[in-house]
Amino acid sequence: MRKEDLIQFIKGSGDRSFQESVIDWVKASPENRRYYNRVKAEYVSKFQIDQNVDIDKEFDRFLLRKKQGINRSLILKIASVIFIALLAGGGWYLTDRELSSRPLAVYEAKPSIMEEYILPDGSKVLLNSGSIIEIASDFNDSDRNVYLEGEAFFEIERDTARPFIVNTESNLQVKVLGTSFNIKSYKSDQTIETTLVSGKVELLQNTKNLPGIALSPDQKAIFNKAEDKINIEQVSTAEIISWKEGILIFDNEPIQNVLTSLERWYDVKIEIKDSVINTYTFSGKVQRKTNIEEVLELIEASSPIKYQLDKKQKIFILSENN
Repeated sequence: MRKEDLIQFIKGSGDRSFQESVIDWVKASPENRRYYNRVKAEYVSKFQIDQNVDIDKEFDRFLLRKKQGINRSLILKIASVIFIALLAGGGWYLTDRELSSRPLAVYEAKPSIMEEYILPDGSKVLLNSGSIIEIASDFNDSDRNVYLEGEAFFEIERDTARPFIVNTESNLQVKVLGTSFNIKSYKSDQTIETTLVSGKVELLQNTKNLPGIALSPDQKAIFNKAEDKINIEQVSTAEIISWKEGILIFDNEPIQNVLTSLERWYDVKIEIKDSVINTYTFSGKVQRKTNIEEVLELIEASSPIKYQLDKKQKIFILSENN
């Protein structure tokens, strides 16, 4: 569904048939619901509301004007004040209450930016570029469930009564009590990677009636989305979580994975012109303070690749350097 249609629904526009079609679409899948919530959060964040607006008073005024039949444009103005005030004040799920009884809070790191947040339970989460965490409004009341899209490093406050559960796509869950770990779960990636730094975590697949898979420190679980399988390997956690310190470390990494990481870090578009480049790998260390052209020059120096910038399209194009 188009973003414009969702915004129209959020504004309360459209006939009953349109409203019902949007509700049906949102209810159709968790992915649709998350996208809707994200659009709504983005829409709400654009409003700057006078904190002195008396919602109850404006609502009474709205009812009175409507009853007296005063002109429609004035009524709509009053209604918009009420609606926007509700949006900004946290009541912004009221217009579509049947969609969810547990509205979400969204924590986000834009492309090329890292963001650190403290969740309501005291747990810390550092989001890598282009990542999002969503939690329900009653988080920490009865459970501690979050949804992650992207990459994040967690430091979880221990609470044996309420395990902390990270939900990712493909119905993969990571269940913890108190520990530190990294999850990489970008929607466009073929895998979901969970790396344990300290403590203990358990991986669960909701679609399978199987016992959880426990990880020990310095282990990484790689879930292949296409094969629906999990593999465990020993790793150097310092290299995997080096992004926290503004460093990317690649060790014989497929070039496409390297370029994807660079696109997220620098908020750029990189295209491969010659397909043979997809067979290359890259090893090296990249610091965030290094600009993207310097990084591509490093790749040029270490492989038969050259790059050029299409300034009009703002795209870096890689080709084979014959």
